[in-house]
Amino acid sequence: MELNILNKRLNVDSDTFHEKSEFEFWNIYFQLLNLRNPVLTDKDCSIMASILTEPLEENVINMKRIEEVTKTSATNLYAKFKQLCEKGFLIKNEEGYLLNPALIGFQKYIKKTTNKRIKFTIPLEICQ
Repeated sequence: MELNILNKRLNVDSDTFHEKSEFEFWNIYFQLLNLRNPVLTDKDCSIMASILTEPLEENVINMKRIEEVTKTSATNLYAKFKQLCEKGFLIKNEEGYLLNPALIGFQKYIKKTTNKRIKFTIPLEICQ
């Protein structure tokens, strides 16, 4: 059975797409990743979404801009970045913090593709 949870009725308009901002898309993406391996907090998801909406040209994450966008103090943001490094989402080097290369590839795809329609599939089996 296919279930589109964004529709009001079951199995109706399964090909209907709902418009979301790039930030909302990334936030949903990380929330869904959390279903498989729950390691991210809501704040982690928000910070990662903010990072991935930044321009592609920047290699090192602009901490000041992320601090402003997420309304997170510098101290708390550095602590979050350290945790995100430990969880494998970010990498720290002598220049600063970078996105994990696996995420950079997906970020480039999202930013450069003209067809921005994406369906998330969550295969579930209900166990008794």
